[in-house]
Amino acid sequence: MCKLFAALLLAAALASVVIAQEPSLPGSIAYIGADYNVYTVRDGSSYALTTDGSRGRAYQWVTWARDGRLAYFCCDIISADTFETGIYISNDGITPGRNVRSTYGEPVIYATWAPDTCGGSSACRDLAVLLNPIATSELRYALIRDTQNSATTSIVGSGAPFYTTFSADGTRMLLHRYNKNLDVYDIASESIIRSIEGGSSGTFQTAAFSPVDDRILIGRPGATRGRTDLVLVEGDDSRVIVSDLRGFVSFLWSPDGRYVAYRVATRGTLTAVTVVDAATGSTVVTSQTEDVVAFFWAPNSQRLALLRVGGSAQAQADIRRTVAYVAQNNAPQVSWVVLEVPGGEQQTYQSFVPTYEMTYLANYFDQFAVSHQVWSPDSRYLVYTELAGIAQTPAVRVLDTLTGQRALISEGIFAVWSYR
Repeated sequence: MCKLFAALLLAAALASVVIAQEPSLPGSIAYIGADYNVYTVRDGSSYALTTDGSRGRAYQWVTWARDGRLAYFCCDIISADTFETGIYISNDGITPGRNVRSTYGEPVIYATWAPDTCGGSSACRDLAVLLNPIATSELRYALIRDTQNSATTSIVGSGAPFYTTFSADGTRMLLHRYNKNLDVYDIASESIIRSIEGGSSGTFQTAAFSPVDDRILIGRPGATRGRTDLVLVEGDDSRVIVSDLRGFVSFLWSPDGRYVAYRVATRGTLTAVTVVDAATGSTVVTSQTEDVVAFFWAPNSQRLALLRVGGSAQAQADIRRTVAYVAQNNAPQVSWVVLEVPGGEQQTYQSFVPTYEMTYLANYFDQFAVSHQVWSPDSRYLVYTELAGIAQTPAVRVLDTLTGQRALISEGIFAVWSYR
């Protein structure tokens, strides 16, 4: 009887926020269902790309390419029945994926598609996959070259920690390893062609190629001990655009390459997000909201989605811990805040409890933001996953940032939007 009552309360909670699913939603949403299978939603229709998902075979990290193909991975090593791992690619995001690589004991913890084609063919696209081999203490990137019919694999390198982004043309990768080494890796020659002088400040995660050209954004040690400068590297020249930042720095290019947004974390406190002009370093806007745990640029480069953590100081500390901590029954609440750039207007939306996977994305947002879209292609909607109702059922939601309405897409633990 108690279970029935709880189920009825959950149904009521879900119904109170559901609006009719809109066939007009732009692009496609890929998500991992509560049954650990891979699904996509397009034009109001739903597609199952896998049917064998379970707690012991949990698919992970759905990842869209800009040409519409979709990668996903198996299995979540924490609950897996075996140590076998696989990489799957669907050519259209509707039909089941091809198994392009199977290994043993190399779980996937992150993946990113190159933004452009490879090998002179529109069918060729590179997928960089971060592996966590259980037999070693270091991570390594595997580069999957996919032609939609076949795939080959090469190993880029190893490191711990290890972060990377692709150049705008997809021919190079910027590697940030060991919190100190910054190298440019050339995919064609399979070699490091440049080590960036001055190294890393060690106070950031993801160094970043500009999304439109060859500029590189990094953090370097500042003039004062414990401080970081944000530096633009252009060829053999470099210049400071923001100086003397104290604490752990997270930064993102706007998709048009015009702006840089950054935020600093210091001794358990989080600052607001500041947007600067990438050409001059002058401040464009600073959010009114502090305690920003993650932020994401909209495709139009005119809006920033801030994920603000609320509640007690302990709750704020909890979401910033390693994802291994996150006990779902104790997860802190967060809320979306949308900041208009350059105007500075902002809107705060209803709070929610994020799923374990959503919390993981927030912890490493400056890496995920370049590969996993939470914004719709038209820069209007946000997709996310939450724990809903008394039963804490995982749910995939879409937030209309113009009306504030929320739509229930399905039960699910992780979701991303396509680029087109």
